[in-house]
Amino acid sequence: MISSSSQLANALTPKKLRTDGIRLGLLAVLSIIYALLFDQRVLDILLIALNGFGALIGTLALIFALVASRRHGRAALLAAAVYGACTAGHLAAIVLLLRG
Repeated sequence: MISSSSQLANALTPKKLRTDGIRLGLLAVLSIIYALLFDQRVLDILLIALNGFGALIGTLALIFALVASRRHGRAALLAAAVYGACTAGHLAAIVLLLRG
């Protein structure tokens, strides 16, 4: 099903971007801190899986925002930047968790 323009515009509002960015970014930051301070194999595996899912969602949202940039301009580019940073954070967390 193709989303309507109003649904797309609602997904790109600054409030929605803040909440999504905070949620995804917080997970990545907490995982990075954990990877630097602690070493527990079972929790590492769970965090790798969780960050892998976060990276997948961030990548899909990044692609969605880049495709929407033609129609929605600056708001979509801001969304792409937010989701790109979150995806990079998740990938960094995975690398740090795997290094141990």
